Parts: sequence; structure tokens; C-alpha cells
Amino acid sequence: MKRMSKKKKKLLAVRISLLVVFLGVFCLLIFYCRKLSEKMDAEQARKPAGPLVCVDAGHGGADTGALGEGGRYEKDDNLKLAKAVKEELEKRNIRVVMTREDDTKVSLQGRCDIANDAGAVLFVSLHRNSASAAAAKGVEIWTANKGRGARMAGYILDGLREAGIQEDRGVQEGTSSSDKSDYYINKHTTMPSCLAEMGFITNEEDNRLFDENLDRYAAAIAEGVDQMLQEMAAEDAAKDAV
Repeated sequence: MKRMSKKKKKLLAVRISLLVVFLGVFCLLIFYCRKLSEKMDAEQARKPAGPLVCVDAGHGGADTGALGEGGRYEKDDNLKLAKAVKEELEKRNIRVVMTREDDTKVSLQGRCDIANDAGAVLFVSLHRNSASAAAAKGVEIWTANKGRGARMAGYILDGLREAGIQEDRGVQEGTSSSDKSDYYINKHTTMPSCLAEMGFITNEEDNRLFDENLDRYAAAIAEGVDQMLQEMAAEDAAKDAV
């Protein structure tokens, strides 16, 4: 009987130890889950909750885009500016979806799909221009119509002019080769859009201005987008009130 009693006591002690360990692990799990939840809530609170805009860094990967002196690739300038624009938009509580965030090739339709599927309300594609003549210079922005896309392009160009560009080549419709067709992204996105040619990569002064004014250019583009968003909100509110 004594032996049975000792065995029971030992078994009870083991069970109590296991229970203590279980409770300890359970408490640690609760603590960890709570901390994880707090972290996720904090991160969510930091994320912009405003309208969604798609920023498209033209070209990428094997598609280098235009080539400047010294092995300067358009795709790299486009991505650098796109990331800066994203940062500026988020400062204004505007959510951003990027068509690419690294040196990846994305098809033209893929870029449109990203914006369309995400439900973006505006689309801005960033490029550098090029020409065989080194004297070609300046910034131009292309749209598909005279609607909201063209208005946004005008606001952006106004800001870029103040930020410092070599020449204002205006807001234009169609493409550089034809006024009877539109750039693919302007034609196949379902929201107002524009394609900005941010100076000529084949022009030394345009490149200098691009490098020196990158942050100012990003702020000007973000401000133009923000201005368009505010107008859209006011126009939509006015329609709802009727």
C-alpha cells in the first residue's frame, strides 16, 4: 500500500508539473498574441487610409527603356522617381499601389491589370524621354482625353515647372508618333491616367535637373495628384447631393 501511495504521489507531482508548464506556455502564447495584435494595429494605423493611386515606373528588367550617356538606363530613373512619389503620396494619406518596386519587367497589360484590379482611382506612369538630337529637352505629359486625366496632368506640370524644368512641352493627347492612338496604359486603364516624360535622358541638362530636383519633382507630382483627388471628391459629393 505504501508503494502504491508513493507511486500516486509521484504521478500527481508529474501531473502538477505538466499543468504548471502548460499554464506557463499558455500565458506566454497569450502575451505573444497580444503583442503581435498591438504591433499589427500600430502598423495598420500608420498606413494611409485615403484613396488609392497607382504609380507606374516605366520599363524594368530586360526592358531597359531609353539609354543615356554613361550607361544610364531609363528604367532606373523611373523606379527611383516612382518610389519618391509613393513616399510623398503616403505623406498626404494617399494609398499607393506600385506596378513594380524593383528591377522587374512587367507587361503593359500587367501594369493596367494591377491598377484596375486594385481599384485605383488615378494612374500615373513615369518615364524619361529620348531623342537622336541631344538638343531635345523638356517635360511633357500624355493623356488619352481632355477629362480628369488631362486636368491631373496639368496640375502635375504646373508643379514641375515651379520645381525647375528646362522646358515645358505641355500636356498632349495621343502618342509622340500619332494623335490618332493613345499610349497603352492611357487606353487600357479604367481610371483617369497620364504618362509623364520626365525630361530627355539624352540631354545632359535634363539629367542634371532630374538628379538635383528628384525630391521636388516627386513632391510636385504628388501635389498634382492630391489636387485632382480633392476635386474628384468635391465633384462626386456634388453629384450625390443632387
